[in-house]
Amino acid sequence: MKIIVVVVGLVFAPLQVCAECAWVPWGSTIGSKGSTALGGMKTLPDGQREQKTWENRQNATYQAMNQALSKGQTVTPMAPTVFVCLPDTVDPRGPKGR
Repeated sequence: MKIIVVVVGLVFAPLQVCAECAWVPWGSTIGSKGSTALGGMKTLPDGQREQKTWENRQNATYQAMNQALSKGQTVTPMAPTVFVCLPDTVDPRGPKGR
């Protein structure tokens, strides 16, 4: 049990230290290569709010698609997008080549 607490503490400790630095919301569409920054740098609470806004928009789109399908209408499939808010020091696209 103690080892779990230590591991969790070590994983989340850098995030607590960086809570006041700039954060960037990212979106990554399943099946595509790379991620896209969805906004500029923000505080952590603002970044989390923006992440939630993007998730809500995606859910609303899926609900509209389901309603259209239930009425027999044709819809264009949409790949799901994963949204995450990361410190500005982390780039989910990986290191840049030199």
